[in-house]
Amino acid sequence: MLILVTTINHADRATHSIASPALGKELGLDAVTMGYMFSAFG
Repeated sequence: MLILVTTINHADRATHSIASPALGKELGLDAVTMGYMFSAFG
């Protein structure tokens, strides 16, 4: 179960790093705000 949850968490973080430039541009967020948003998932 732990391996499954860790794998899903890693895939989710990888997806965030790929989508962050488009997401920031679309929502008008700067790098600091994006950092706050992504740290909430930690």
